[in-house]
This record gives sequence, C-alpha cells and structure tokens, in this order.
Amino acid sequence: MDRRHFFPSRYGAGLCFGLLLATGHAGAQSPRAPVPHRRAPSFTLPVLPTAPASPGLSPAQAQRTAYHQAHVAPVIRGLRRQVAAVLSAEDLQLVDSVQAQMRAIRRRAAPLQDPVPGGNPPALPPSGRHALAQLRAEHQQAMARLDPLAAKHAPFLAALVEELAPERARWLRDLAAIPRPELAADPTRVSDAQWIDHQLRPEVLLISAAEVPATTRRPSAKQR
Repeated sequence: MDRRHFFPSRYGAGLCFGLLLATGHAGAQSPRAPVPHRRAPSFTLPVLPTAPASPGLSPAQAQRTAYHQAHVAPVIRGLRRQVAAVLSAEDLQLVDSVQAQMRAIRRRAAPLQDPVPGGNPPALPPSGRHALAQLRAEHQQAMARLDPLAAKHAPFLAALVEELAPERARWLRDLAAIPRPELAADPTRVSDAQWIDHQLRPEVLLISAAEVPATTRRPSAKQR
C-alpha cells in the first residue's frame, strides 16, 4: 500500500489519503495512520487484499495477507453487494458519480504524492502544496455529496455492521496472534481494528457499492 500525505476530514476515520483514493491491496503492507491530532478521510475505493502476497514479505506479513484474503475480504465484498442491492437507481447514479470524482482527484494527486525511490512522498514546493490543498478541498466537497445518502440508509447500514460484530471480534483475535514486528519500528501504521472499522463506515460501504458489477447490484425494473 502506498504511503501518502493525509487528508483532513470531518469524519476522522483515521486512514490516510493513499488508502482513500488508491486502489490496491491492503494486506501486504498496512498504510500509515495519522498522528493523533490530525484527522484523515473516511471514504475509500476498494482496497481489499485480493492479490498474492509480495515475495518480499516476511512470513508474518504473508500470513496476515493470507488471513485477510481468506476471511476478511470476502465478507467485506459481501457487505458491499448487500449495500448495492438496496440502493435505488438514483442512489447508484450518485455513488457512481462520486467515485468517478474520487478517481479524477486521485489521478491529479498522484504526481504530488506517489513515493519517489526510497519509498517516501516527494518534497513539494509551495506550488505543489497549494495544489494539494486544492485537492483536499475538492475531496471534502465530494464526500459531502454522500451525506444525504448515508443518512437515508443509516438504519440499514448500522444493522449490517452490528450483525458483523461477532465476526469482527474473531478477526481481531486471530490477527492479534500474528506478530507485527514492523509496528515496533513504525508505530504510526494503521492497526487491524482501524483498517476493518474504516471498511465498515457507512460512507465507505456506500462509495464501495460503485465497484459492485452492474449485473449484480442493480435491481430490475420489475423489482422497482
């Protein structure tokens, strides 16, 4: 997972801009969490660990990735399908539009945030920092477009997450048994609880519904 600058957000989900806007795999390398006094975005494009682990991973990291692939990712994808199935055509049109906006922001942010050789984001001149600030503002505006939809489906989304609570607890117990020595060197990395809870946020489930294939998610005219 790319490590990028953090976008502040009123939702304070605790995840970085890279996790928000990049598509990729979240099991091989956890993204950084923001420092306590900073807040980060709450929306994300799907970042489920679906690819084989990188050959450069330690045995513990490979085990963690395999666990996410086998247990966490399929359930999260199932939740996204359930969310997509209850959204109206108008809801889905909004979700698709917001995700397209997110992709456009990500493309424009990539030159400013993609790591340079060595793994760190590039040092930005004042003009680059100004451009990044503009993208932060656009990102927050895009998030705000989903507020009414999150409120509309709040009971359903809350019920989904509540129903998953026992399974979430089991995931965290199992993952806690897998060593994470990289945390000793980099304690700002996102924890398993942070990553999972981020995926279960109402706004994240809604924006992720845009990734569900149209043939799966969209009810027929008769069902409407």
